[in-house]
Amino acid sequence: MSNKTKIFLEIIIVIGLFTWYTFQELIPELKKEYGSSDTFLNTNSYQNMIELNIDNKVDFAILINSKKNIYHLFFFDENSTCLYNEGIENKSITKGINSIMSILYLNNYINDLSTITITKYNNNYYQEVNNEIRKYLTTNNNQVTIIEQDKTLEERRKELNIRGENEQSILEEMDYYSKGYSGIGNKKG
Repeated sequence: MSNKTKIFLEIIIVIGLFTWYTFQELIPELKKEYGSSDTFLNTNSYQNMIELNIDNKVDFAILINSKKNIYHLFFFDENSTCLYNEGIENKSITKGINSIMSILYLNNYINDLSTITITKYNNNYYQEVNNEIRKYLTTNNNQVTIIEQDKTLEERRKELNIRGENEQSILEEMDYYSKGYSGIGNKKG
């Protein structure tokens, strides 16, 4: 082999190793640290889903894991994508709710006349999420109306007109539905 061929192969190998390292080590580590809406749902981490609907204009859900972190978001409409890839995932409930509320305020989705409907799908960590939302609103002297409701995943599945026979498959279908709004999949509509 000539020197030029060896150098060319070495360059290709170095580029290949760098690319592999980037995709295997750096990107997952950044997503783990900062959170990303591009990941697919890990149903094994699921402890609860809490949905927030603001004035029927912004509808999304946060998924909580056993570490009391917001580990995933579902986007149920186009406006909720203002939260897409904002580093909310992997934050504690306190930090995540504060980030969410700040982003919603900055995008003018919450004002003094707003009504926030908080839907719980079970009791796991629900009160902590509810308390953080109320604390944020009180701190910002906001007079938002809060409505609380209970729902099952099966009820929400029917509303979204998606498939699913059990908790895991319903959550997976919700994730696919959500990806359509976040730009990863095809738009729903």
